This record gives sequence, C-alpha cells and structure tokens, in this order.
Amino acid sequence: MLEQPDVIDIISTTPDGKILLVITDAGQTVDQGQRAAMYAEKLRTYVAYACSEELGRDNPGKTLADVRIRIMSPTPPPGGLNGLSSVSPAGDPTRAIPVEVVRFP
Repeated sequence: MLEQPDVIDIISTTPDGKILLVITDAGQTVDQGQRAAMYAEKLRTYVAYACSEELGRDNPGKTLADVRIRIMSPTPPPGGLNGLSSVSPAGDPTRAIPVEVVRFP
C-alpha cells in the first residue's frame, strides 16, 4: 500500500526466477504532489531492501541483479514518475533495478 512507506507490499517470483517487489497503489491518495512524495519514499524502501543482506537471507543465491520492481495502480504514477523504467541505489546506473508500471481496473 503506497501509504505505508516502510512496508514492502508483495514479494513474489517471476517465471524466470527473479525477485519481484510489488508496490500497490489503490488510488486512495489523490493529491499528485503527495502521491509523488509517497512513491519516492516507497521506492527508497524497496531499493534499500534490494541492496541489503536481508534480500540474500530471504532469497538464498539472489542478488540485486535478480530484483525487479512492479508498480500496480489504477492510474499512472504522478508527473516525473511517469515513464520510470529503473531506479538505482545512490544514483549508480550500473546497479539499476528495472521498474514496470501495471495499471489495473
């Protein structure tokens, strides 16, 4: 849930064995500035987990390179997040984590 910035909403596995971290946005927050700030905070939490030792403990043999982030929302992400395709820890593009946005009805 977007409104819980320190919680990873869903952890799953893709068909090809990648770790899928899912952000769920039910559309409860309508103010676009507030939503953008919430997305930024939530993405920081997801990147921190993906870079942590906890990822390896929870998923033996997996590393940052095995992580994908999916945003699920009934509406597109606000402003500058529209078209987002990856996020990087500390802006390091060599460690980019792919991001996809999936809209649901």
